[in-house]
Amino acid sequence: MKNDIIGRPPPAAPIEQEVQDTERNARNRRLNQLYKSLMRCNQAIIRSESESELFAQICRNVVDFGCTKMAFITLLDDDRQNLIPVTCYGSGTEYLKLLHISVEENSSHGHGPSGIAFRENQPFWCQDFQQDPVTLPWRSLASRFGWQACAALPLHKNGEVIGTLNVYADAVHAFDDIAQNLLCELAIDIDHALARFELESERRQSLKMKTLRVFMLELITSELPLQEILLNVVLQFEQLLPGSMCSIMLHDKENKQLLLGAAPNLPTSYITTLDRMPLSPDGGCINAVINGVRTIAVDIANDPNWGKFRQQAKEMGLGASCSEPIFSAGTQVLGAFTAYHRTPFHPDQPDLQLLETAAHFLAIAIERKQSEALMRKLSQAVEQSPNAIIITDLNGTIEYANTTFSTNTGYALHDIIGKKPNMHKSGKTSRATYADMWAHLGRGESWQGEFINRRHNGEERIDLVRVSPVREADGRITHYLAIEEDITNQKNAQARIESLAHFDVLTGLPNRALLDERAQRALRLAEQDQATLAVMFLDLDHFKNINDTLGHNLGDTLLVELAQRLRAVLRRDDTLSRLGGDEFVLLLPGANRESAKKIAQELMRAINEPYRIGSHELNVMASIGIAVYPADGMDFETLCKNADVAMYRAKQEGRNGYRSFTQEMQAYSTRYLQVLNALRQAIAHEQLHVHYQPQISLINGDVIGAEALLRWHHPEMGNISPAEFIPIAEESGLILQIGEWVLRVAVAQAKKWHQRGLDKLIMAVNLSAVQFRHAGLPNLVMRILKEEDFPPQYLELELTEGVAMHDPQGAIAMMNSLHERGVRMSIDDFGTGYSSLSCLKQFKVYKLKIDQSFVRDISTDAEDKAIVSAIIGMAKNLGLQTIAEGVETVEQLAFLREEGCHEAQGYHYSKPLPAAEFEAFILGVSAA
Repeated sequence: MKNDIIGRPPPAAPIEQEVQDTERNARNRRLNQLYKSLMRCNQAIIRSESESELFAQICRNVVDFGCTKMAFITLLDDDRQNLIPVTCYGSGTEYLKLLHISVEENSSHGHGPSGIAFRENQPFWCQDFQQDPVTLPWRSLASRFGWQACAALPLHKNGEVIGTLNVYADAVHAFDDIAQNLLCELAIDIDHALARFELESERRQSLKMKTLRVFMLELITSELPLQEILLNVVLQFEQLLPGSMCSIMLHDKENKQLLLGAAPNLPTSYITTLDRMPLSPDGGCINAVINGVRTIAVDIANDPNWGKFRQQAKEMGLGASCSEPIFSAGTQVLGAFTAYHRTPFHPDQPDLQLLETAAHFLAIAIERKQSEALMRKLSQAVEQSPNAIIITDLNGTIEYANTTFSTNTGYALHDIIGKKPNMHKSGKTSRATYADMWAHLGRGESWQGEFINRRHNGEERIDLVRVSPVREADGRITHYLAIEEDITNQKNAQARIESLAHFDVLTGLPNRALLDERAQRALRLAEQDQATLAVMFLDLDHFKNINDTLGHNLGDTLLVELAQRLRAVLRRDDTLSRLGGDEFVLLLPGANRESAKKIAQELMRAINEPYRIGSHELNVMASIGIAVYPADGMDFETLCKNADVAMYRAKQEGRNGYRSFTQEMQAYSTRYLQVLNALRQAIAHEQLHVHYQPQISLINGDVIGAEALLRWHHPEMGNISPAEFIPIAEESGLILQIGEWVLRVAVAQAKKWHQRGLDKLIMAVNLSAVQFRHAGLPNLVMRILKEEDFPPQYLELELTEGVAMHDPQGAIAMMNSLHERGVRMSIDDFGTGYSSLSCLKQFKVYKLKIDQSFVRDISTDAEDKAIVSAIIGMAKNLGLQTIAEGVETVEQLAFLREEGCHEAQGYHYSKPLPAAEFEAFILGVSAA
């Protein structure tokens, strides 16, 4: 087909355009769902407390909000040969019951998506399940459950692949580039969460171990009888391992039987059976004593070691047990420490470590109390202890040190005996710590604390030290016993956790929690010194465009470099904090308004310098808001809020600048929130109304159209100008709901007038920028027209020139879509923007509305006359009609008629009228 007389290409076929629109809308909906799914998953990552909770939420969110059919997560089994599904959700999860996934390349079960993703440590994308050779063994099942594509992404912990995230979709090629990036980002977020869980698990385990060791050491050095020690150990362990019921059974070697040590919470009848039970290869604790090995019964009901006790255990409600043999220093079995659970239970490594540690210290306690050869046996236990142990005289001279102490310090035993323990001090432990220790010992009390010590090779370590007086039978103190535990690794882990709690992972800057702490301290000092301080809010302008076009990895790299630049500008006492995304908060102690502005200028210069990242050179801008204590707020929350208000004012006034908070901003912000909150209820409370301004033909004087104009009367605030509430509606997103309401009301009213004989009347409705850019606009318009049975050719949608030129190609596509449906389009406020004639030629519009700013002075201003004449002439040459708005005088009207303007509206004819008055106006014009 040829172009038309002015060179425009023929319009696309309606059916082809409709298909394209449908596909585009479907894709947008799917991407919106994927973004929503990622947001939900990130929320789950933040809120989840365990892997199982996180995995269940991830699978559910990926299916419910990500438009997928099924999702499941696998983890590598203990043998490191197979991937075991641990969590699943969606359609076809029963398929997983028979699924065998191997990670071995030579296995026939190891060549599916999961096995490949695991071995190659990279995502595997199957875009067509029925055609990809990798999925051949599972095609029939895929067809049954509606799977058309799948993805498998490796999950990591400590840099190693530990499992996979698997997602199944019901469409071929469901995983386009954006979907792949989102799923990869989700997998990375899961990896970070797994690392966080592991750090938290290490911290909790370290705390449990510390609690148990301190508790056991206090018991060992106490004068309590053995039975009380054993009872206290059981009660303490049951607290450390919730849900457990523990027992200590002692080995009576002479009579070859078990004796009850302590079991306060086990059923009495069960304990009665065990007490003085002859040794036989039945039951967990008996087996541990006989064979001297840890004995675990994950499910007692099906465990062969329990033999004749299986039924009794079932009747007593015992489902699982783990027995740890208690060894003497000479490796003889003294008994067994057993933890029971009421349901089947598989203890993890930290649980076993606690059990083993408790058994180790129990051995010391039992031997100390059971025999007159206490010192010999205790010495053996001490020698084998993983903790460093020394005994000194009252002057602190070392008389005994075990091998661990020698190993930890790096000194030979012959270099240790006769020396003071300070031989390996680093000089970094405070004098107050040593003074506190000697004060406790001087009072005959035990002491516990931390020392920073140094090995013989100069390497520093942190020791948890417990020092207790050693008494003779008469109570006289003769020696001191010190037990040292190297807690350097635990401290490092704690420091890592502390860093995660107070610093941003990406930039290393203080996070909100640390910022709050520093702000409160700075405010207290400012109040005491009657000084000032400044708070700045900094937000990058259009940073989302960088993430959307160049990817989040590049965006993250940019944020890191930006943080370095900002820190270089600030003073030593200033705090730069990242709240998240591209939002930063700066705390500037001692800064007043003028000095804060100077710092803002330096920050802007640093930000505006080009960024060279990979092959990209980027130019970045930012908006900064400033609030100063005490003028702009007495507390940090108020200062932050006001700095935020000032930052948004900077954005409203053109971005790439800074603004200092003023009370006018506060008033504006208060009014803004007041109007916004009221606007949310305006439709429901019937406070919004549509008035109609007549549009008059300058050829015959007939009323040919009506422009629908929104009005709002609030019961308390009175009439609120559209110039005030329309921008608020656009910024808040309410404009979509309000715009749809206006369109429905206007079309319904036009339908009524057509039915009353005004069947040539055209209804003009303004579109906001947000409405016009919404992909669902054409379908919404046609749905309303269909519901009201109103001809589309009598509906005119007005679009401002600025909105049309913001995205010319997008505007052309939207206009084409509406034009093909028979809806008229016009350009409002023409002449106030920067229209390109080449774009204007492609716009499917039939009318230009001359802005009232040009019409107002055409009777007296030669330039306005020339502009209006030029617009009318250009429109004629392009075959477009013209309408002038804001016509108020006879002189204006005469000029417009003379120049050939087709239509006019304004107060010369009528102000905007309610529907009934508008109808009366039309009838009056017709009668005249």
